[in-house]
Amino acid sequence: MIKPVHSLKFYKICSVAVLIVVTGVSCLPAADAPAPTPVLQTVEVTREVTQVVTQAVTQEVTQEVTRIVEVPVPVTVTPTLTPEISLTPSLTSTITRTPTITPTPEAPRVTVLVHAACYYGPGDVYLYKYGLLATSWMEVIGRNLDGTYLWVQGGDHKNPCWMRADQAQFIAGGDVNNYNIPVAYSILPYSNLYKPPTAVKAIRSGNKVTIYWNAVWM
Repeated sequence: MIKPVHSLKFYKICSVAVLIVVTGVSCLPAADAPAPTPVLQTVEVTREVTQVVTQAVTQEVTQEVTRIVEVPVPVTVTPTLTPEISLTPSLTSTITRTPTITPTPEAPRVTVLVHAACYYGPGDVYLYKYGLLATSWMEVIGRNLDGTYLWVQGGDHKNPCWMRADQAQFIAGGDVNNYNIPVAYSILPYSNLYKPPTAVKAIRSGNKVTIYWNAVWM
């Protein structure tokens, strides 16, 4: 069986309960406030919008500038006149240079006085080459050191030989000393027909030297 509660006592109990509830509520920690919207997101959105606007403005300005630049501008070109150059020939270019030619002196000629032998060298110890007929003429192309032999050749052939100077007479007069005749040296022909001599020996007697050798068949 439920007992009836006194009204005053009931009110006291309720008042105490309310105070306890209020006190408990006030002691509780305050609830966290809702987090605001991050500013970074707003900045990013603003930056993107700024970039889009900047690109649009740049593109519009570029198009406008391009349109203005593409307008043809008439330009008057003043031609550059090239002066005509008149070349005056130089006197040097018209002069024909003639090379200096040193004339070769003509070989003096001699007339053969007598029938004479012509040798391979300047002396009768050299081999006989061919004979010269009297009254024939020859060109003098050389001489030996003392001028006793002349190196001559015929006008119709180039086969020189050596003849005695006293057997010829210069057609223009004078002797060998009156002409600029070069000194020449004999070139002996080579032959394998003859062997060198054997039993060669030399004997001296005072200022005289005698050489002996066996005879060589020729």
